[in-house]
Amino acid sequence: MLSGKFGALNTNKTTFILFCPHRKFVPEPIPLILIDNTSIPRSKSVKVRGVILDQLLSWNAHIAQISAKVAKHIGILSRISYKIPPHVMVNLYYSLIYPYLTYCNMIWSSTYTSRLSHLVILQKKAIRIITKSPYNSHTAPLFHMHGFLNIEQIKKFQISEFMFKFNRGLLPKVFSTYFVMVSDIHTHLTRSAKDYRVTFSRTNIRSFSIKATGPNIWNDLPSHLRDASNLYSFKKLLRTTLLNSN
Repeated sequence: MLSGKFGALNTNKTTFILFCPHRKFVPEPIPLILIDNTSIPRSKSVKVRGVILDQLLSWNAHIAQISAKVAKHIGILSRISYKIPPHVMVNLYYSLIYPYLTYCNMIWSSTYTSRLSHLVILQKKAIRIITKSPYNSHTAPLFHMHGFLNIEQIKKFQISEFMFKFNRGLLPKVFSTYFVMVSDIHTHLTRSAKDYRVTFSRTNIRSFSIKATGPNIWNDLPSHLRDASNLYSFKKLLRTTLLNSN
């Protein structure tokens, strides 16, 4: 039972969530949680700063939500595309669809590709409509030609930016010990001395985390990218590199 300092909490709007791996079950019975003698109900998902966390950390609920919103805006673009010139369609894409694909992308898109498949299809459909291409057109050239990053590239862009900021000490202090350089472990010089140590992940959830994916993505970046003079130059070079990787 919780009380006292929690008196100002609105218990009518409060729930709790139990996180667990999908192959394990939450032990029953679940203990009763009381705040000021009010029973707090359990929720299977919760929205935190616009991102839906489900109890399995699968991101299925969040991906389904943004897929529905993206599909709605694709319908709008489809209905007006014959009236709108291409450059305006591009602006509408960046206004109506792109924000959903980029907001906290490096978190929710770090999951199984099968969970992203519907959203990937929707993005390809949007690109075909915007560029007025046939419904079965190969989209890789369209992404490259118009400078659009796909969902996987957006994730790599955001994680790479995060790693660059860490490397240059631009992140909050809470991240100051998040990653370890190979050179901090091995005293002898190696070709990978400027790389970050890749941590071993025993679970899939951990393998999708920034602590696991960050070093892998950073270590794969070309040296001229990692040595960029500032964040602006890094992001500009990174975008070009990602677009040319198609």
